[in-house]
Amino acid sequence: MFALNEKVTDQIKANISSASYFTDVIKCGHKITKFEHESFETEMEHLRASLKPFNGVSAILSFAMPTNQSDVMGLSFFTSILSTYFLITPLAYGRVIKIYNSNQEAMRDVVEIMGMLEVYIATSFLSRIVAKLFTPN
Repeated sequence: MFALNEKVTDQIKANISSASYFTDVIKCGHKITKFEHESFETEMEHLRASLKPFNGVSAILSFAMPTNQSDVMGLSFFTSILSTYFLITPLAYGRVIKIYNSNQEAMRDVVEIMGMLEVYIATSFLSRIVAKLFTPN
């Protein structure tokens, strides 16, 4: 197990309140094996609070694009999953860093799975919008 160098640690501390913090660090190729941050739980609470506006996305989209009941239900279901995902993912990444602090391969596997989930959510949502645009009423 290795310790992160001081520059990387400072960068992590500076960016921890950013929603894209975890994926950015992983994409940069840093293998996080030990996360040393005394107020980690406090920072995660701030991050979760900053993402709370995503809970309103469901209501906005359901109001903006209703055509029939099944569309509204589908969109509400999707956006509720999305808002839950935005609230839980940072905490999940935090847990992963703690749980797999000595197993880099397991850490990479979990991050890949979460990355695939992000792509799946984005593409399924975009395909619904495109279908709605090109389907006559």
